[in-house]
Amino acid sequence: MHVQRQFTCEDCDIDFVCNQGRREKPCPECNDIVDADPDYWNITREFYCDNCDEEFESTKYNKETMKCRCGQILKWEKPFGRIQRFYYCRGCRKNFESLNFRQDEIDCPYTHCEEVLHENKKKTIYHGKLFGRYRCPKKKCGKTWSSAYAFDGEWQECESCNTKTEPHYLIEHERNGKQGDKEHRSDLCGRCKSGRPCRGARFQTSYSSEEESTDEESVTDLMYGMSLNHESDYEHYNDYYYDDY
Repeated sequence: MHVQRQFTCEDCDIDFVCNQGRREKPCPECNDIVDADPDYWNITREFYCDNCDEEFESTKYNKETMKCRCGQILKWEKPFGRIQRFYYCRGCRKNFESLNFRQDEIDCPYTHCEEVLHENKKKTIYHGKLFGRYRCPKKKCGKTWSSAYAFDGEWQECESCNTKTEPHYLIEHERNGKQGDKEHRSDLCGRCKSGRPCRGARFQTSYSSEEESTDEESVTDLMYGMSLNHESDYEHYNDYYYDDY
C-alpha cells in the first residue's frame, strides 16, 4: 500500500501528486526536484541530545521518546497551544495523528482507500493554553462562560456560586494579534491560584490570520463561529485577553 502525497512547485506555480508514497518528485514542468508538502496525517517530532549536540526527527506514530546512540533517552517537547488529534481507518487498519489547526477529519491517505476519518475524541490530547467553555455543574446555578485561558484538567470557579469545574470544550486560539479589553479572572482560576499564572504561560503557535478584525469580531468568531458544542441560549461572562505575541 502507498500513500498519496501532494507537491507544490513554487517556481512553476503548479500542484501535483504522487501515488507511490515518494517524498521527492521532479516537477512535470521544469523537472526540478520538489519536496512533498507536509503530511496531514502524521506528526514530525523533533528530538535533541545535549550530550551529542545532535538533532533527530521521527514520523513514527505516537512516538514521544527515542534513544540516542549515546544511550540518553530523548523526550519530545510537546507543542504549546495545540491539539493532538487521532484518527483510525477501519478499512486499512491504520492509525494516524495530526497537530493541524482544527482538523477534526481527514481523508485516508492510502491511494486505494476513500474513507473519511473522523477525530477519535477519546484519545485527543490538549497541549497548553487554549480557548475553552465551562458550565457550572450545580443544577440550581447552571452558569456558562468562556475563557481564553483554558487548560485541560485545570479548573475555574463559577463567579456566581464559586463551584469549581473543568472545561467541557477546548479549541485552538485564532491568532490575530489583537488584545481584548477584559482581564483574565485570576481570582477564579485554579491554575493562577496554584502559583502558575496563566498570563505568564508560554503561547507558541504558527497559526495566523491575514485579515484584520476587531476585538468584538474576534470574540464572536471564537464563540459562535465553531459549530461543535454550540448552544444558542448560552449566557456568558468573558475573560478574553489577547496577549501581544
